[in-house]
Amino acid sequence: MRTTEIALFVLITACALPAAAQDRCPWRAPGKPTRLFLHEDRVPIFHAYYPAEWANCVAADGGKRIEIEWLVGNDVVQTERETVRRSKDDEPRRIRTVLAPNHICDARRATSRSAKIATFGPPGEEETVALVPVRARIKATGALAAMAYTSPPVEVPCSLCQRSQGENMWIRRGTGTELSVEIQSGRDWFQCASRSATLALRIFTGDSRDAVTNAIAPDVQINGLEKAFVLKGDKYVLSKPLPVARLCAKNARTWAFELWGRGELMRVGGGGRLIRDAKCK
Repeated sequence: MRTTEIALFVLITACALPAAAQDRCPWRAPGKPTRLFLHEDRVPIFHAYYPAEWANCVAADGGKRIEIEWLVGNDVVQTERETVRRSKDDEPRRIRTVLAPNHICDARRATSRSAKIATFGPPGEEETVALVPVRARIKATGALAAMAYTSPPVEVPCSLCQRSQGENMWIRRGTGTELSVEIQSGRDWFQCASRSATLALRIFTGDSRDAVTNAIAPDVQINGLEKAFVLKGDKYVLSKPLPVARLCAKNARTWAFELWGRGELMRVGGGGRLIRDAKCK
């Protein structure tokens, strides 16, 4: 056999080895789907399964490794190596890996122009977030090629608005029965938290502190406060008179004031209810 023919034979044989290994160890669906999901809405977890019979065949001469890459956007932020091992039973084997949130929510990704901005969380705990896409990818070749996989993305919410110490709410008494609500907020946080937000002041009336603390439906609600803030220096401030005549018509001894709405802006008052004694004379 001539030298060129020998070289060609060696090349063809080498290329055929992975296919031969796959033919020798046929892949069968393990019965459990490979999947990427979020734990408590923020922690990505990746589960990959492989059948025991297949693993016993491909790992007959020792464990073989695959690589699992975590991609945030288009960046690989973490790579792990896992060994495909033989098994003494017929149950599918599982590979489990977790990506820590600190690999996801850095400022560069969360504030990029391509980031999707959304309001996230249950009522009362909503915040402005960037939804950052995360994927998991299995890199496997040769006899392990059947495990190669790239997951659909999941979107991890990353907080955007950094709270300052400047957020507060007061109920101010003027002359006579005059009453107003005053709120102030740090400029940067307000500009972030007020995106697509609404803000209302809910007022509860009752005969005692317990009554207004436990009340569910407000007696008076003032909407549209998100539009009433004015920038003064490095703070946004609001000052709005309250309808004392309507409150006094309830003949209550105690009032409670609470901010509500949609989005993160409702946290501007620090949360909870301010309780004050009624003053109608």
